[in-house]
Amino acid sequence: MSAREDIERAALVQADQLRKSEARVEALRGHLGDVRSKRAAIGNGLDALEAQTAALRAELGLDDAGLDEDPRALERFDPTSDELARIDASLPTFSTLRTVPLGDEAAFRAALDRYALLEGVSLDADPVSALLPPGEIAAVRRTWERDTARLSWDRWDYAIVGGAAMLGALLDVVLVSVPPGSVWKGVRYTGSPLTKLLREKSAAIVDGDGWLTRLHRASEKWAKVSYDISINNPAGGVTVDGLRPAMHRIMSPGHDPILGFLFGVLDQMRGVCTLIDRNGVTHVIANGAGVSLSVAIAKQVVHLLSDLPTSTGLPPPFFTAFQRITAKTPFAVGRTGEALSASDLTRWMYGQGYDARHFATMSVVPLVVESVVRVGFFARNHERLMADGATPANLTLKRDEMLLAAHAITASTNALKAALMGGNPLALNQAVWMSTAAASMQGLRSLGEHDRAVQRELLAGWQVVLLES
Repeated sequence: MSAREDIERAALVQADQLRKSEARVEALRGHLGDVRSKRAAIGNGLDALEAQTAALRAELGLDDAGLDEDPRALERFDPTSDELARIDASLPTFSTLRTVPLGDEAAFRAALDRYALLEGVSLDADPVSALLPPGEIAAVRRTWERDTARLSWDRWDYAIVGGAAMLGALLDVVLVSVPPGSVWKGVRYTGSPLTKLLREKSAAIVDGDGWLTRLHRASEKWAKVSYDISINNPAGGVTVDGLRPAMHRIMSPGHDPILGFLFGVLDQMRGVCTLIDRNGVTHVIANGAGVSLSVAIAKQVVHLLSDLPTSTGLPPPFFTAFQRITAKTPFAVGRTGEALSASDLTRWMYGQGYDARHFATMSVVPLVVESVVRVGFFARNHERLMADGATPANLTLKRDEMLLAAHAITASTNALKAALMGGNPLALNQAVWMSTAAASMQGLRSLGEHDRAVQRELLAGWQVVLLES
C-alpha cells in the first residue's frame, strides 16, 4: 500500500471522528440550551413566588428576622432521592468517542482497520467528497483540470495535428519522392529534386578545383581507416560474400553516420575491419595497427565527411544494421517475384541511391511536422508556458500526444505513398518512421512522468489536509 493510500485512509477515519465530535458538541450545546431555559424559567418562578411571599407576610405583619437561620426552613429545599433520580434520568448520556492510537506503521494501519470495522467506516469511499464541501470540491476540480489532469483536445488541436500531417504528406510526395534515377519495375524515376540538388553540390566538391575540393582530397589522404576495405583479396585473407567498391560502405558499420562512432572508432583502435556480408554474417579482418582513441575519433569524423559527397555517399543512419536481418520482407524487386530478405533489400536500396543525402531530404518531413505542432502548441499555450516557467506535466503530455499523432499520421501516409507506387520500398521514408518511433517512446516517458506527477500532487495535497486537520 502506498503512502498516499495510507494518508487517504487516515483522512477518512479522521473525517469520521470529526463528524462524531461535531455531533457530540452540537448535542451538548442543545442540552446546555435546555438547561439554561429551564434555569431561567425556574428563576422567574422563584422570583415571582418570593415577591408573593413578601407581599403576604407584609400583609399579615410577620417578621422575616431569623428565618434564614432556621434549619427547618432550609430542609424544604433539599431534593428527595426520587427527585435526584428524575434529574439523573433527564441528563444526556454519551459514550466515549473511539480513538486511533498512534504507533508504528503496521500498528497504525491495524488501528485504522479496527476503527473502520467497529464504526462502520468505508475506507474505499472517495476521501475528497468525505472531507470537502461541494464548493471547495468544485474549486479543487478546476485547479486539478488546469494544472494536473490530462488535458482534452479541442478543434484547434486537431487542426494543428491534421495540418502538420497533411503538410508532411505533401512534402513526402513532392519533395522527397524516391531517390533520383532509381529504377523500380522497369521505370526510372526522376525522383526527389532536393536529393538531386545535394548530389550536384556533392559532385562539384569532388570533381571541382576550388578550396573545398582541395580540402576534400586532403581529408581523404589523411583519414585512412582500418575499416575501409572495398574489394575481396583471398590472398590477403579477405573473402566476404558481396563485397565490392559500390557496396563496401553499407557492409561496414564503421561507415554508418551514427553507429560508426562506436564500431568505426573501435575498429581503428583494434586495427581491424568489421564487415557484414550479404548473408548477414559478420566478419572481422585484421587490417593494420591500432591507433589511440583521440586519433580514432578525429579520423572517424574526417573520414565520414570525406566519403559523404562521393558518388556512393554514406548509408542512412542505422541502415547497416538491417543487413543482420535475414528474414524475408514483403518486397520483391526482381522479375522472379521472390521476396527479398532484409539484408538483400538493404543492399538493393543503397545501390539505388537510398543514402545519407536522400536521408537528409527525408528528414525535412518530420522536421516540418515537428515544427508545425510545436509552434502551434506554443502559440495556444504560451501564457501558461511563460507563466509557469517549467512546462507542467499535463501540458508536456498533451504536446507529446499531439506530436505522436502527427508523426503517426505522416507515417501512415508514407506507407500509402509506397503502396500507390506499386509497393516501391524506395518510397518509404526512414526519417518519418524513426521519428514516429522516437515520438512513441517520448510519449510513453511523458505518460509515466505525468502519472508520477499526479501521485506526487495527491500525496502533497493529502499531507496538507492532514496537517490542517
